[in-house]
Order: sequence, then structure tokens, then C-alpha cells
Amino acid sequence: MPRINRNGSRSLAPSSSGLFNLAGLYTNRLFPLKHLFTSIVLPFVCLSFFSLKAKAQEEMYWGTIVRNPPANYVVRMDDGKILNAEWESGYDQWAMGERVILTTENGSGIMFFENTRTQVTVFRYNPSEIGE
Repeated sequence: MPRINRNGSRSLAPSSSGLFNLAGLYTNRLFPLKHLFTSIVLPFVCLSFFSLKAKAQEEMYWGTIVRNPPANYVVRMDDGKILNAEWESGYDQWAMGERVILTTENGSGIMFFENTRTQVTVFRYNPSEIGE
């Protein structure tokens, strides 16, 4: 409980040290600013995570592996496109007929399903570059 000193100023402790009184006064003035800062920053942080999650969910392309020549996977997407996913790192034992999700249809991305993930470079399938 604050007490009032002889000169009319408030003190948070029995000590009449001027430094302690100044620190208590400074802390009391920062307290509302701390809540204001938190109320402004917290919604922005939450929104940024929400938008990242929404973006990640937007960019999921389902397909089925139809061929797996060495270090490549030919994937027929659910929309009919045929893509080549070239293995870069990670799991490399995908089999024909397995369902996969690609995070991109062109460029560097991830091919995954459940607990299995592979870093891949994805581009349009061209049989002359990979072989029939």
C-alpha cells in the first residue's frame, strides 16, 4: 500500500530514499504503456501466424506418383498436370501409386505425406529430359 511522505509524495515502501520513490513512480507510469503496447502488438503477431497458416494451406497440391526413375518422381496431380519432382534431400523411398502433397508446382518445395518429407525441385514433366 503506498504511503504519503511528509512532503506529500507517494512512497511504495517505508524507505524514504528518493531513488526508490523515483523508480516506483517511473514503474507506475510504464505499466499502462506496457498494456497498450501488448494490446497493439499481440493482435499483429497473431494475425501474421494466421496468414502464414492460411497461405501454407492454400499452397498444397495433391497428386500420385506415377513413375520413379532415379532421383526423380513423376507426379500426376489431381487437376491432371504431370510434374517432375527432382529429389534434393530427405526421404527417397517413395513408391509408384503413393499419394503425395507438393507445396509448389514450380520451383523448390517439399513433397510430403503424413510423417514423410522430401525436399524437391518441381517443374513440368518433359519425357525427353528424363526418359520415357
